[in-house]
Amino acid sequence: MKLRDRLNLICFLCLGFIGGCVVAEFVPAGLPLFWLGLGLLVSLVLSWPNQRVRIGIIGVIGLIGGIGLWQTNFNRWNVNLPTGSAMQITGHLATPLNDGLYNKQAVLTVTNIPSHPQILAYFPQSATLNYGDEVKFSGKLSEITATSKFDGARYWRVRGAKYQTTITQFQTTSTNRGNPLTHYLYQFKDYIKSRNQIALPNNESGLLFGLLFGGSGLLPKAITDQFRTLGISHLTAVSGYNLTIISLWPIVLAGLVHKKWAIGFSAALVLLFVIFTGAPSSIVRAAVMAWVMLLGKLIGRAPHSLLLICSVATIMAIINPFAVKDDAGFILSFLAFFGLVEIGPMLYPKTKWLRLDSLRLIFSQTVGAQIATLPYLLGAFGQLTIISPLSNLVILPLIPLMMLVGLAGVILMAIPLKITLITSSILYYPLHGFLWVIALGSQIPYASFTWQKGGLFPWYLAILIFIWWSLSKRQMFRKSVGAVHEPPAGNSC
Repeated sequence: MKLRDRLNLICFLCLGFIGGCVVAEFVPAGLPLFWLGLGLLVSLVLSWPNQRVRIGIIGVIGLIGGIGLWQTNFNRWNVNLPTGSAMQITGHLATPLNDGLYNKQAVLTVTNIPSHPQILAYFPQSATLNYGDEVKFSGKLSEITATSKFDGARYWRVRGAKYQTTITQFQTTSTNRGNPLTHYLYQFKDYIKSRNQIALPNNESGLLFGLLFGGSGLLPKAITDQFRTLGISHLTAVSGYNLTIISLWPIVLAGLVHKKWAIGFSAALVLLFVIFTGAPSSIVRAAVMAWVMLLGKLIGRAPHSLLLICSVATIMAIINPFAVKDDAGFILSFLAFFGLVEIGPMLYPKTKWLRLDSLRLIFSQTVGAQIATLPYLLGAFGQLTIISPLSNLVILPLIPLMMLVGLAGVILMAIPLKITLITSSILYYPLHGFLWVIALGSQIPYASFTWQKGGLFPWYLAILIFIWWSLSKRQMFRKSVGAVHEPPAGNSC
């Protein structure tokens, strides 16, 4: 079997699996999935010489696997607990406390119930707890429901919680009940956060922390709205873009040191960034992609972009099948990556009016990511940002330098010496200037429009984009075949 055929089989198996996680909620739970899969395996062996039938059966096998895994995880999550009456609950924090407007919240792993379910717990603002602390309290459970503005049931299902409770009084019974490594990671992150807040004013501190570690919770709502208006919210999200910048910095050393050392240092820096951020799922996804990209540079081969997207998405779906349909970050990260590596190169030849290659690359990749994510943004969030390509063109070239200086500053801040004052003075002015530019740009009229959520239009738009990409990809493939008599890397599937 040719390499192209093998890649196609893996792609269709992964796509089938992901599709199974999407439709599993609508499939009856009593279907004999095991026997269906076994029958398809026998059919696959008998029809192996027929390429189209072989690919189709592989896709259906992946579909059945996705349905089976999703339903298995659903049965494990769908535990019936008593609601409406007070009960004694003992559990440890599975996540750090997150600050809210009126309270603090965290996910608890309940230890005094045999199935060890997870629940969403709301603590008083005065609570000071860390990851792994075990608490005992009396409270009433209620099932998390969806509202017209926010589907809390699906959002927290991805995070393992079906029920919620409000805690007024509690007793801390023990500490360090969670994973010890995760505990130390969160402890280190909190230390960096506290040093950062001491050295810089609130807005500048929140921006630096968001650029390096992700999260806009330390920024006031006015500034996060400005980021959303300009279409640059991804800068303070724990996203693949931040990690991509981190991984590409040491590549510049390739001309000074051996290529293997430069790539090895990049891979180690990616691992360090994963540790710094506490290893959330979005960063783990981006880290796997970055390591594959670096491996391609090491062996001198460009990675198969579609296979990379499908395989990483499948791995993450195996870890948490609920994320495929219910986690907006999961969906947007892969759509944006698809736009960067697939649609961006198609737009690059059309940007000759931009003289600098770096600006052409930033503009084409940004527009490609916008095109790929537009249907989902319209359907799920009802937001259309017109100015995003221009704002990213102006702002993105500044981010690597700010992150580089910021990372060095954070390392110095971790040292309890007076040098922190010098570091904060150096970091303050570029961060403050960046916020000033954002505030100025967000005042441009008609920069962003609201759109009614849902409806059929986003689906029609997604189909049109897919048809355009397919036709353009086929034309590019034919040109490549005519030029070099063999398909270039990344054109399969």
